[in-house]
Amino acid sequence: MTTATVNDSAELVRSLLQPDAYPHPVRGLHLRETHVSYLFFTGDTVYKVKKPVDLGFLDFTTLERRRHFCRREVELNRRISPEVYLGVVPITRRGGCFHVQGRGRPVEYAVAMKQLPEERALRALLGQGRVSRARIESIAEVVADFHRRAPTSPRITRLGDLATVSGNVEENFEQTRKYVGLCITGDCFDDLEAYSRAFLRVHAGEFRRREAAGRVRDGHGDLHADNVFLSGGVQIIDCIEFNERFRCLDVAEEIAFLAMDLDFHGRPDLSEAFVSRYLEASGDEGVLRLLDFFKVYRACVKGKVAAFRLDQLDPAEAVYEETLAAAQAYFRLAHSYVPGVLQAPACYCFMGLMGTGKTVLSQELARRWKLRYLSSDVTRKQLTGVPLEEHQYEAYGRGIYSPQQTERTYRRLAEFAALQLEAGASVVLDASFSKRRYRELIAEAAEARGVRPVFIECSVSLTEIARRLEDRLRRPDQSVSDGRWELYRQQAADWEDVSTEEESRTERLDTGAHVPRTMAELLERLFERALRRRLPG
Repeated sequence: MTTATVNDSAELVRSLLQPDAYPHPVRGLHLRETHVSYLFFTGDTVYKVKKPVDLGFLDFTTLERRRHFCRREVELNRRISPEVYLGVVPITRRGGCFHVQGRGRPVEYAVAMKQLPEERALRALLGQGRVSRARIESIAEVVADFHRRAPTSPRITRLGDLATVSGNVEENFEQTRKYVGLCITGDCFDDLEAYSRAFLRVHAGEFRRREAAGRVRDGHGDLHADNVFLSGGVQIIDCIEFNERFRCLDVAEEIAFLAMDLDFHGRPDLSEAFVSRYLEASGDEGVLRLLDFFKVYRACVKGKVAAFRLDQLDPAEAVYEETLAAAQAYFRLAHSYVPGVLQAPACYCFMGLMGTGKTVLSQELARRWKLRYLSSDVTRKQLTGVPLEEHQYEAYGRGIYSPQQTERTYRRLAEFAALQLEAGASVVLDASFSKRRYRELIAEAAEARGVRPVFIECSVSLTEIARRLEDRLRRPDQSVSDGRWELYRQQAADWEDVSTEEESRTERLDTGAHVPRTMAELLERLFERALRRRLPG
């Protein structure tokens, strides 16, 4: 098998930017490069040459593979835009130069396409404000007709089933992880990953019902504004040929992709019009139940693809900054679709014995989601006039830790929660909540304002608690808490377990792992809880 080298590619690009490389007159010859292809625009015809790359989800590293996928690209795209795809042409090499359809043995292949006017691309028209609702609805009708005709079968369904969607989502996050800090913040990445995993669990039944109903089709796979043209009708190009599992998908994913891209281009009104007309034309109302999830996934895919492109660009080039900005914008858009727990008001109560890590986790959640935070340790000292940096190493249940002062502290926490929730804000409370009546105080305050609180009960091994409390004594300036190992057993003996009535509002969390891992588990649980609340019935 013949494998192209980087030098071969550079020479090919130089040659194909010369007019005499083509068997016909050219005008306005120019190159456009993506992370997987070189596209040579010659005036009437575009020649698309695949790069010799292996990105995991595609492998174009051999000539045989590139020829095969050129043929598949033409075959698949002719299903929706037959007049655009002209065929596959050989590229030969003679005298150190490459020639399209030249004499001799082919050393490369290209997809030949009718050159569509760039100003008629949907993306360009959106930028000019020249896309009407009627035009968007005509695209929806073409897509609905394409989906009706697109094949389905048990094999196609397996390629786009729940297991495949889950695998695609996990692969997407794994491939994106290296760009955290550059294209996407760590908090945003964690939220998107946790939300996606939770959604797949909560809506597993819906995915399977759609599979059984034949909603998984051999579709397009890359339906976004760059690939839609309004020229001589609706022309849709660049169907995915290189990976069946990206093309064989629930039609809801296809609709979400273009709807998301319309949102990205600042036209949520056209996004809504596109989805509405598709639903009318297809009769597939179930698309709505998966729409936001697939918008998140597809925005992440677009962000990742832009990030891949950065690896091939010089950071000193202007196009690098443009590509970086696009990647960041797509990830921000993905995060904007995340529903449920990010919507105020909400009330999260971290509870547990001393040393279980509730303060670290509650502060981290409050920071991530910009929630109002209050701790019992701080509140207690404020109520009793004790400076926060001053430690009160009292006997258990004495001094500022007397039952009377503890009651005052929890009532103040309940007042704080009530004020914040009434103002429409979300709140995080950090306290032991060792007694049921303390938990009920908060629950009553929240529920009176239409908010069902979530109690997160933190626990960890005795060995780890002893280590943490000993470390706290060695570094008293690092914590407001006065908790100590000699008080732990007395607090544990006083502890009132969560009752049967409290179970539905309680999450139990083992805090023995590193904080990032524990937070990842907590985020998934909170997203899952929020998503289940949104289920019908």
